[in-house]
Amino acid sequence: MPEVILSIKNVSKFFFNIPVLNNVNLDVYKGEVHALLGENGAGKSTLIKIISGVHERDGGDITYLGSNVLFKKPVDAITNGIITIHQELNMCTHLRVVDNLFLGREIKNKFGILDNEKMISESIKYLKKFGLENEVCTQVKSLPISKQQIVEIARAVSWSSNVIIMDEPNSSLSEKESEELFTIIRELKKMDIAIIYITHRLEELEKIVDRVTVLRDGNFIMSKMFKDTTTDDIVNAMAGRSIEDKYPYLKCDIGENILEVKNISCEPYFRNISFTLREGEILGFAGLVGAGRTKIAKSLAGIYPAQKGEILIRGKNVSINCIKKSIDSGIAYLSEDRKQEGLALKMLISENVALPNMNIYTSKAKTIIVKKILEDTKYLAEKLKIKMRSAFDSIQFLSGGNQQKFMIGKWMIKKPSIFIFDEPTRGVDVNAKINIYNTINEFKKNKVGLIVISSELPEIMGICDRVLVIANGNITKELDVKKTSQEEILKYAAQ
Repeated sequence: MPEVILSIKNVSKFFFNIPVLNNVNLDVYKGEVHALLGENGAGKSTLIKIISGVHERDGGDITYLGSNVLFKKPVDAITNGIITIHQELNMCTHLRVVDNLFLGREIKNKFGILDNEKMISESIKYLKKFGLENEVCTQVKSLPISKQQIVEIARAVSWSSNVIIMDEPNSSLSEKESEELFTIIRELKKMDIAIIYITHRLEELEKIVDRVTVLRDGNFIMSKMFKDTTTDDIVNAMAGRSIEDKYPYLKCDIGENILEVKNISCEPYFRNISFTLREGEILGFAGLVGAGRTKIAKSLAGIYPAQKGEILIRGKNVSINCIKKSIDSGIAYLSEDRKQEGLALKMLISENVALPNMNIYTSKAKTIIVKKILEDTKYLAEKLKIKMRSAFDSIQFLSGGNQQKFMIGKWMIKKPSIFIFDEPTRGVDVNAKINIYNTINEFKKNKVGLIVISSELPEIMGICDRVLVIANGNITKELDVKKTSQEEILKYAAQ
C-alpha cells in the first residue's frame, strides 16, 4: 500500500460567515496523480489555497509527512515541498529560465556576488529531466506556453517537492502539447512525487489519473480509485444529477447572410480568408494552437485590422479598423483570455456589466443610471445562473465559470447581431458548459450569427452547424459537422 503523504481531515473554511468548505477530506499518496474535481464554485480553489498557505483553515486538520501542519503563508508550503502551478503561469517572463528557477534563492559566491555559472549548471541538472537544458539562458517570454509550463515544473522539482498541485495545467495547450505534459507527469510519478491535478477535461483522466476526489458546493462527495468509477459517475457526483446531453444542439431555420468575409489578409497571421455567416447559424473555427483562428477573430473585432479584402455586414461594406468600429457594426468578440482581455478583474461585477454599455446607462443629463446597471446585473445573474453575493463585489472573487458567464452577459445587454466566442468554455465545469451552450443556442434561436472557436473537437461537432478548418493562416477546408469526423478535421488541421 502506498504511503499517505498529505491528509486533509474535516477541513472547513468560511468567508463572511458563509461556508465555502464544509468538513472536506482528501488523502494524497506518494507517487500518485490525484484528480480534484468539481464544478466552478465547488471549493477546489479554496482547498488548494489552504494547502498552499494562501488561506488559513477555520476547522479540521492537515497532516503532511506524518506531522500536523498549519501553513500561514505560501512560502511555508513551498519550503516544505508543496508547490502550486497555477493555470495562469507565475513567472517573470522578461528574465531567463535560470533566473526564474532560482528567483528568491539565488546562489552567491563568497564575495556576495551572484554565481551565474553555478546557477546555470544546477538549472541544467533539472532541465535535463524534461529535455529543456538548451533553453537555460533563454528569456522565458520567447518560449511557447508549453515550454514555459515545463520551466514551472522544473522549478517545482528543484525545490525538492513532494507534492505538486497542477491547476488546469493544459487549458492553453494543444493536443500534442498536452500529451507531452502527460509524459512529464508520468516521469514525476516515477520520482515518487504526488500530484494533485485539477481539470475540467474529464476525457483526459484515464491517461494519467490514479484516484479522483469530487467536491460539490464546498462538500466532500466521493473519493475513489479511477479504475473503480466511470466518467458518468464522476459527472453525476459533480453536478448532483445525471447529465444526458453534454452538447445540446439546436436545430433551427438558417436565415440570410449576416456576415460576408472576402479575401481578407493580415500578414504574417493569415491570408485570403473568405467565408459567410448566416442568421441563426453557429460556424465553428477548428485548428491547432497557433493556426490563426484567434487572429482572424481579432481582425473582425478590429484588433488586427485586415490589410486587404472586404467585410460585409448585411450586404453593406464596412471598414473595421478599430475595436469601436467592430462594436458599432454589431460584432461582439469574447476573448479566450478573460482575465487579461475579457474582464476588469479589480472592478466590481456591476462595473464590468456597465463597461461596454455606457451609452445605455447614461442619461440625457450625462449622469450614470446606477439603478439600471444593478437591475441588469441581477437579471444576468438569474438568467445565466451565476452564483454571486453582491453586485458590489469585485469580479475577481467569482469562480472562473461565473466570470465567464458575466463576460457573455455584459455583451447580451448590447444585443449584437454577431457573436464571436473564442474558447467559450475553457476552464469551466460540465454544468457551466451546458449553461453556456444553452445561452449560445438562445442567441441562435433569435437569429444572431455565431462564430465559435474551440480546441475541443467534441464541442465543435456537438453545437456547430458548419466548421472551417484553419492551418498556417489559411482555411484548408469547410465541413458540415454532421457529415464529418474528428479524424477528418484533424487531417485538414495538420496541413
